[in-house]
Amino acid sequence: MFLDAKSKAQETLDAAAKKAESIVSDALRERKEHEQQLRKLEERLSSKEEGVERRRLEVEQERKGVETKVAEVKRVHERLEELKKEHSTALERVSQLTAEEAKAQLIANVEKK
Repeated sequence: MFLDAKSKAQETLDAAAKKAESIVSDALRERKEHEQQLRKLEERLSSKEEGVERRRLEVEQERKGVETKVAEVKRVHERLEELKKEHSTALERVSQLTAEEAKAQLIANVEKK
């Protein structure tokens, strides 16, 4: 009887050890799976961050290009306004001259340039 109880206890211990081993093995497998999932998520996040940074740089370059074009348009507009004023002044001056005087002045201006 004592041997039978001892044998039964050993079987219970063996079963418990086997169960514990199985639990540890499952836990290690799950941990490995979670680590792999985490690595994949980190890689995806890193890739998305790189894409966002690339796009941010592209947008910044486009913004600078637009600013440059806006500045150029302003310069052209200002120059156009200056030329319109010069033209108006010239027309006012010419309108006070006779046709012959205007022609002579026009020829003189062309010769100067």
